[in-house]
Amino acid sequence: MLAWQTSLVHQLEQLHLIQCSLLPGESFAFVLPPDDLAVWSSLLDAITDAGRFSLDDADDHSVITSLTEPPCQARFEICVVGVQTWFEVTLPRCNDADAPTSSSGPSWATSTSTRIAVSVKGQDVSRDAHERWYAEIRARVEEMDADAAEGQAFPVYELVTHLTTSLNQSQAPSPAPAPTASPPIPTPIPMSTSTTPVTQPPPYHALLTSHHLVSPTKRRNLFHLSTHLVLAGFAKIGYPGIIYAQGDREAVEAFVREVKGWQWLALRVRFVEPVPRSESESDGESTRWVEMTKIGEVLEWMRMRGREALVTNLGIGASSKEPGR
Repeated sequence: MLAWQTSLVHQLEQLHLIQCSLLPGESFAFVLPPDDLAVWSSLLDAITDAGRFSLDDADDHSVITSLTEPPCQARFEICVVGVQTWFEVTLPRCNDADAPTSSSGPSWATSTSTRIAVSVKGQDVSRDAHERWYAEIRARVEEMDADAAEGQAFPVYELVTHLTTSLNQSQAPSPAPAPTASPPIPTPIPMSTSTTPVTQPPPYHALLTSHHLVSPTKRRNLFHLSTHLVLAGFAKIGYPGIIYAQGDREAVEAFVREVKGWQWLALRVRFVEPVPRSESESDGESTRWVEMTKIGEVLEWMRMRGREALVTNLGIGASSKEPGR
C-alpha cells in the first residue's frame, strides 16, 4: 500500500468514528462538488459496511488500492440542531499533508503528518463570536500538538468531538418570562375519577465502546455520573471498554454527552434509543450500576433482559466481523 493510501485509510477511520459517535441532534455532512462527494461517500460507505478497517486484510483495503490517485481534500460540516453556528472542517489531501489547505479558515498543524483547517460558519455570527471560537479551536489544537509527542492517534476525531461538545454547551437556556404586575390566581384542577393509567414515556438506553477502560479515575467517574443521573447499567473494564446505561431519556442523553466530552481513545457511541422496560427487572436493578470484567458477563446481563442481540449484532461476543450500526 502506498503512503498516500495509508494516510487515506487513517482519515476514513476517523471519519467513521465521528459518524458513530454523533448524538441525537448532531450531524455530519460532506461539503463537496457532486463528483467528489460521490467518491468520498463511497469510500466511507465501504468502511461503514465493514464496521472496521484493517491494513492487514486485503479484502478490507482493496477499495483503497484500486484508486490510481488520491481523492480531493475532504471537507465536511459538523452541525447541532438549534445552534446557529456550525463548523466546516477541511482535511489535507493525502499526498500533500504538509501543504496549506484551501479552507478559508485558519489552519494549524496538529502533527507533522496532519494539518486540519476549521472554519466557523453561521447566521449572524458576530466578529467577537468568531474570535472566541477561533481562540478555543487554537487552544484545543495546541493541546493536541502537545499530545502528538505521546502518539496522538486520532487528531481529526478528537478535534471534532471537542467541537460538537462545545456547540452543545453553547446553547443558551431559554430566558424566563417577564413577571406580570399581578400573577394570575391558579385555577384548581379537579381530581380525576378516571381509572385509565397514565402512559409513561419509554426508558432510553445507550451503548458505548472504547479501546479500553482501565483507569480507576474513569471507572469512578462513570459510577458517580450514573448515580447522579439515576441510571442503571454497567461498565465492562479492560479491553475493550463497554458502557451501557438505561434510564429516562434526558438522563441517558446527558450521560452520553458527558462521557463523550471526556474524549477517551476511540470512544464510539453505538446507539441512543428507546427501549421497553423489561417486566422481569426488579426495582433494585432499575437504579443499579455494576462493573464487569468479562464479555461473557456482559452477554449474560443483556440476555437476562432480552437484549443480547444488541451487543452480538455489533460483533461483541460474536465470531463474525463487527458490522456498522
